[in-house]
Amino acid sequence: MAWVLNDDKKEIQLISNWPGQPVLGISNKVPTAVTYRTTEPHDFISWGFEATGRRNREESEPFTWFKLLLQPPTASSEIDMAAHSPELSTITRLLENYGKTAEDVTADYLREIWNYTRRQLGQILGENFMTDYSVRVVLTIPAVWTPSSIKLARRLAHRAGFPEHIELVPEPEAAAVAVLRESTTRPHLKVGDVITICDAGGGTCVSYGLILKIGNGE
Repeated sequence: MAWVLNDDKKEIQLISNWPGQPVLGISNKVPTAVTYRTTEPHDFISWGFEATGRRNREESEPFTWFKLLLQPPTASSEIDMAAHSPELSTITRLLENYGKTAEDVTADYLREIWNYTRRQLGQILGENFMTDYSVRVVLTIPAVWTPSSIKLARRLAHRAGFPEHIELVPEPEAAAVAVLRESTTRPHLKVGDVITICDAGGGTCVSYGLILKIGNGE
């Protein structure tokens, strides 16, 4: 999670003090993982580092890889191949055993990461920052997602408590923007250059590229 104030500095800040992470550890990322109570009604218990760490007897094994199930398996050959992975076999088994759907788990995870982010920003910007500032939320999504999967992601974000207005940006596009924003520190980049952003994909290890031509105001 990254945030920035639209002021003169525009310094991008990263949240790196996630709950449950190793002592003295600093991580700009948090595991996409959720656990539930092993007994019915299988209530939510933990997320992120706390879900992947030591668990008690009443806590399930972590639910991971559920984001890949938000896209129908027949929508792309890459996801069809991934459907045979042991990780997806595990999450499919857990969803069935606990009576959950990929949508349920995704909404639970998004809710927790959004609530934690709000608490962190409240300590920095003030408890009323959501009303004191015009908050703009941007979520990155896989490049291969279909329009139906994108609509689903937006619905799940709203279900998790995100603001009404959310922008969804493909992950390679977000990476390209980040690279171009650093162009002032990359003197070798100039107008007319062509760069390639390769999204290797943490789940399927299939590359997706985005090619941009750097131009004046383009």
